[in-house]
Amino acid sequence: MSLEEYVFTLKAIVGMNNLVEAVGIGKGKKDLTGIAVEPLKSNHAVPMRPEMPIGKACSSLSPEEIIKFLTGDFRLSKARSSDLFWEAVWPRLLARGWHSEQPRGEGCGSKHSLVFLLPGVRKFSRKLVKGNHYFDSVSDVLTKVASEPGLLDLDAEADESNRKEEENVWSLEAKPVQDDLSERRRPCYLQPRTPNRSSDLMKFTVVDTSLGD
Repeated sequence: MSLEEYVFTLKAIVGMNNLVEAVGIGKGKKDLTGIAVEPLKSNHAVPMRPEMPIGKACSSLSPEEIIKFLTGDFRLSKARSSDLFWEAVWPRLLARGWHSEQPRGEGCGSKHSLVFLLPGVRKFSRKLVKGNHYFDSVSDVLTKVASEPGLLDLDAEADESNRKEEENVWSLEAKPVQDDLSERRRPCYLQPRTPNRSSDLMKFTVVDTSLGD
């Protein structure tokens, strides 16, 4: 009798379950009588972080991309932070009215000695409050921009400027009309009447005829 015939004979006599329990080796995942099917691990592709450009290439970054580099899980070196600031961030802040100065007594020509003044502050003074009127480091300005992304939105600034210009133009165009209407509605009693000297005065003589009878 062959092994195959012997196995089928045992199967017919004791049944499949008893046969498996008798010859099975191991339990659960170690059971060699069955095909171990391992659950497939989800192979989620790790999204690749965008590479930050270097040097003048940072000028092509959009405001959204700048904020991602400032607030995302990116370790910016001092050189990368400097590129991001001078090529992408600072030109936008200049357009919004920021400017930089070099305090007196500091080394001439060094970017590290600059102070960055907010719009409305004309000249640097030691009386100014750091964080409210000025910043004295690139990293502080980048932190400010990261907390207020709207500082990079030049479209909103341009829309506001255009709106104010339109209001000014409208007021200038409407003013002559208002002046003309006020001129028309001016009360006549404010205009002095000049007597007509050329008109002759008429004299009347009253005769009483009641005493004639």
